[in-house]
Amino acid sequence: MGNKTITIPKMETVDINQSVVIYEGEYDLKLKENKIQVCGLITLNWLPTPNVEFEGKVIDGTKKIKEFMASNEVEIILPNGLQGKALLTSIDLITINISGVINSELNSKVVDSRVEKLNFALVNFRNNYGMFIEHSNRDYSGRLLFEYGDFEIKIDKRHNYKGIYNDLKKIGGYSITHFAEFKRKDNQIFDSEEVSNIIEALIWLLSFSCGRQVGFCYTVGVKNCENVYEQYQAPIIDTWRDIPNWYPIREVYNNLNHIFGELVDKLHDELWEKVLKNIFTWYFDGLRSTYIENKIVSIQIALENIAWTYIVLDKKVMEGNKFEKKINASKKIRLLLKELNIPSEIPEISDLKSISNAYDDGSHLFTAFRNDIVHPKKKVKVDDENWEIKYWVWKLGVKYLELSILRILGYEGKYYNFLKDEKNYLNYLDVVPWSSEDKYKVLITNEK
Repeated sequence: MGNKTITIPKMETVDINQSVVIYEGEYDLKLKENKIQVCGLITLNWLPTPNVEFEGKVIDGTKKIKEFMASNEVEIILPNGLQGKALLTSIDLITINISGVINSELNSKVVDSRVEKLNFALVNFRNNYGMFIEHSNRDYSGRLLFEYGDFEIKIDKRHNYKGIYNDLKKIGGYSITHFAEFKRKDNQIFDSEEVSNIIEALIWLLSFSCGRQVGFCYTVGVKNCENVYEQYQAPIIDTWRDIPNWYPIREVYNNLNHIFGELVDKLHDELWEKVLKNIFTWYFDGLRSTYIENKIVSIQIALENIAWTYIVLDKKVMEGNKFEKKINASKKIRLLLKELNIPSEIPEISDLKSISNAYDDGSHLFTAFRNDIVHPKKKVKVDDENWEIKYWVWKLGVKYLELSILRILGYEGKYYNFLKDEKNYLNYLDVVPWSSEDKYKVLITNEK
């Protein structure tokens, strides 16, 4: 049998789009020196968008309610130690009912932040393959293992994943799809406040692999087999969508782990920290926007951000003044692709054959189409009414952006190359162009 699956009993029975009851009973709302007592319910709600919300009836301090009405932020304090900053959204002076939302998170007041491990509930991650894990004498593929320095992180797909993903496909929305465990490799105690950068990098990497934002809704710190810390939050995430992107989801080998450390370091780097977060955000916009024109614009913004940072600031291949004023957008992207060993040829796609001869390469085609969106008076050779061409131009930009990010993070594994005229899903798998099958085999061997 495989390794025992990670469980969080409090979250085991939470179904798709089902509200999580955090607390029911009496709690306090505090504004400076004023305090009112409320009896009600605090829940993590998913629809229409994730929020930690509270509601109830004021049972003590009713004369002070009007003072609370003028405040943007109050403090909420629960008898079990959970507390946070809250925004009041409704006060009924007749019924003395009150409601609002938690601004960031609801967490325990920590005296000692040292723990043996942290467990997380992960929302809306993909139906991944991975290492085999055991639940109720049954093995299934679904564990991803990440390492950074002295720490390791296990992420397990829930044992009832088939029902979860079937419901997500039918209904959409939000579901806790995985449980995670963060601890030292030597099982020693660590300070949970000192590993936030590692956890943040993990969320960005998981989101990048999904093509949309995912996150943790619940965290619990464990020491001496007791829960010593809790945190509830409404993560900034996207509703469920199964987005085909670069991530080779059918691979059992964890392609994400060997770039995890580099991402942690990059997000701690003064040059790349803000840039990478912006690029990931533009990437998500470039996949989820309703209109394909908006997607193309978002992708080009991200590509130009990478180009400026990598070519001018990081590698100093070209001076900033020349890069900014002397070369156009297509040359900037072409130079970026050249420096990163990413082919810039127009792909052999049947829908692009009618126009491919009119452009120097893929960077020329992509930026010309983007320019026609932003400056519609300019004449370009792309038929504005041809949706198929628009689609493939967008996919071309997405490929350039995904490969650029992967190259900067040192990725040498496989990716889904959807710029192929293939019918078999497995035929889309390629090794990234700067790597090789031999290097990929070494990665797999080292992982084992």
